[in-house]
Amino acid sequence: MIRPHARQPTDPVYRPLRIYTRDPSLKRSDGAETTVQVPYEPLPEIEAHQQSDDKSPRATDFEFRELLAGNLLSVGVEIPGGSEASWLEQPANSCSLDVASHAMQGGYPPATSCPRFAAQMAYAVGMLTYEHFRRALGRDPTWRDPARKLRLVVRTLRLKQGQDGPRDRSDLLNAYYDPGCQEIFFGSFGAAASAPGRSQPGARVHTGLSHDVIVHEVVHALLDGLKPHLLLPTSPDVLAFHEGFADLIALFMHFGHSEIVRRALTDRGGRLDSKLLTDLAAQFGQTTHGGHDALRCGITDQQDPESEVPSAFRYAGYLEPHTLGSVLVSAVFEAFRVVYRRKTKRLRQLASGMRSLGRGLPEELLVMMADKASDLAQQFLNILIRALDYLPPVDITFGDYLR
Repeated sequence: MIRPHARQPTDPVYRPLRIYTRDPSLKRSDGAETTVQVPYEPLPEIEAHQQSDDKSPRATDFEFRELLAGNLLSVGVEIPGGSEASWLEQPANSCSLDVASHAMQGGYPPATSCPRFAAQMAYAVGMLTYEHFRRALGRDPTWRDPARKLRLVVRTLRLKQGQDGPRDRSDLLNAYYDPGCQEIFFGSFGAAASAPGRSQPGARVHTGLSHDVIVHEVVHALLDGLKPHLLLPTSPDVLAFHEGFADLIALFMHFGHSEIVRRALTDRGGRLDSKLLTDLAAQFGQTTHGGHDALRCGITDQQDPESEVPSAFRYAGYLEPHTLGSVLVSAVFEAFRVVYRRKTKRLRQLASGMRSLGRGLPEELLVMMADKASDLAQQFLNILIRALDYLPPVDITFGDYLR
């Protein structure tokens, strides 16, 4: 059975690694890039003769090249053979994060065409997600097959949106978890011609560079290891719970990036309805739909969370799993907003007084409100994850989980 790295007395506690806090479409002034502290484990450079012998059970038309190999995760790129084009700018040699020059600088700098950074991003966010579960549960979670690592595969085929891949594999565009292979695939596609904002029409959009997408898929893998029978759709809520739960973890992990939280509270006068915090997979949604909306959002109904007016967005068992899962996300995030409002009532009154005098929010007040939001989000994360231990093994409903 695989286990996390057992820290030695001479090991550092954390490894600093640079990542995108959301995705490449976010402005740097909004906190697009940050350095996170990932639990340390040795990550030596992988020579060609040391490539993993852990072969995937699936048939594949591509070569998997391992770039990072930790105790729990194996991260690499899937390179097309033959004359198929790849978005890689350079040969995908393995990452050398233990080299002093990289270790001191937080790894590779964020870039949209560097396979090493793509592997670093997937590894860092995947390990942070695992660490949230480990701390909340008080034990080391395992994957579906506890004897095998979870493999994160960054696909590099240049495939245009709407174009069929080899053997009509249009799944090359998307990101998904394959429980049979215990692998997560991150595809890429060309942005729609009407893509708004900072996404250039036709530019490559890599799902493996989206913080929300990585968290969402890794949570699917963790949930599959903890509750494997929840992949059996014995009721409408089962698959919807998988999707909603993964979105909730991704949503509350936004609050771990203090710069984004402060910017969001500044823009919205201390409220939690900024798209910086509530949108999920913003670049993915905008570049596929051609609109200004993210793929999903934590706030489905824009009315006051403490209003007694019934929400227009209601539960219905016939809804598609992602849409039905949004009902769960909306309900939990609404509860989070209510608790936040009550905990910060006095601080918001001070903020309101400052605005009435024509002043902005003082830095000290902003920091206090951001800290409250981040601490509360961590409490909600722990509650959401610990509730898994009290679920029935099969045939769950949203009510079972919320209770």
